[in-house]
Amino acid sequence: MYFDNKYVIAALKTVIPAGKPSLDALRDELEPIVKAEKKAEIFNSKISGKDIFEIASTYGITVDTASNVAYNSTFVPNLGTDGKIVSTAFATGINTVSKAVGTKDGLVVMKPYNKLAPPSNITDFSFYKGQIGVNTRRSAPNLIMNALKKGAQIVDERSKFF
Repeated sequence: MYFDNKYVIAALKTVIPAGKPSLDALRDELEPIVKAEKKAEIFNSKISGKDIFEIASTYGITVDTASNVAYNSTFVPNLGTDGKIVSTAFATGINTVSKAVGTKDGLVVMKPYNKLAPPSNITDFSFYKGQIGVNTRRSAPNLIMNALKKGAQIVDERSKFF
């Protein structure tokens, strides 16, 4: 199929003046973050002192294992790319149930079984910081496209043309 004209129409939803933005201007951006934190707070009060398998059976969820999570990981299998997940995994002691971490996708509770200490001879972490930056820039287009797909209300009308 050949297209000779393609147009993109952008609409300006709002203008935020320079300076400190109002709460209403940031509400859509902040609301999911605050909700996730509040859900984690409430959940933490309910799971305090329980084992991870007790928690799973109480709420009807499964326990899964994430292997080979390194201290410079930007992705945890089955959990995604939220930095709070990796940092909580390394901040939680071995065989200790973590507090619930609120993410955009839900709550995560973990219990590390094994940890390898990061190399102690590394004094300059700029290489690792650069590596994380490259990975983030590389994954940004996919994240943007997935967000657009999720927010779009696509109606399949191909049957009208074929």
